[in-house]
Amino acid sequence: MTTSTNHLPAWENKFEVPTLEDCLTPYLPPVRQLFDDARAKILTHEGISEEFGWRGLPWRWCLTYRLPTSQEHDFAYLVPNPEKPRLAMPFSEHELQSMPLHRFKKHLKDALAHSVKTGRTHWTTFEITSRPQLDDILDVVRRKHAILMRSETAS
Repeated sequence: MTTSTNHLPAWENKFEVPTLEDCLTPYLPPVRQLFDDARAKILTHEGISEEFGWRGLPWRWCLTYRLPTSQEHDFAYLVPNPEKPRLAMPFSEHELQSMPLHRFKKHLKDALAHSVKTGRTHWTTFEITSRPQLDDILDVVRRKHAILMRSETAS
């Protein structure tokens, strides 16, 4: 019995290599702008590199962000889920404990507090739905980057 993978959205068909543009075609202009802005802002941080590729479930085809100094895990994943884009951020115990939770809005505190722990990594996923919410998420990105850069300087 054979099955067709042609009906799958580009971002989840691991058997056909899409372009990033293929994965972004379902987005209406306002959502596409949020995705593009998230991408541009993440890349403004020193040392961050970007790669498009298959990352398995649940991220599928996505943008992976890395810092060369971080050996434990990738910095973040910008996921072009056709329903709504997501930013997934893995945190070590140290990174999570270093986050100033008292400064974050409730939706960020909740996402960080309810992250899924797999091994030594806490996985936090943020849905990108509006400009103010994206700005809040980008504050978490900025703070995580600062924590990792301080750790590198201290080494």
